[in-house]
Amino acid sequence: MPSYHHRNFVKYAVNADNNAEETNGIVSLGVGGRIRFTKRMALIVDYFYNVSKYRQNNKANPYYNPLAIGLELETGGHVFHLNFTNNGAISENNFIPNTTSNWLDGQFKFGFNISRVFSF
Repeated sequence: MPSYHHRNFVKYAVNADNNAEETNGIVSLGVGGRIRFTKRMALIVDYFYNVSKYRQNNKANPYYNPLAIGLELETGGHVFHLNFTNNGAISENNFIPNTTSNWLDGQFKFGFNISRVFSF
């Protein structure tokens, strides 16, 4: 999933390690997948790599690439999604450029969804 995100307002900032400035536009490459283990269980993975010099090795404002891992369980009529991720936002314009949590430091979030399909 190649992506380009444009933000109208960006606070001026410079990465002191490589002198790269924060920009309005961010290019990212994403990949997502779903692997079924059984008829009723699947693993879901979503990852975005940011192509941004400002975000590379930024010690003053560390950024990390967003990674989400989830488990999907189907129980006949309901589908449960159990999600673990290092980003705290829902929309791409927020979580792709602003992920500041690190999986390796135990900084992840847990979320879940329950869905039900009704047939008439």
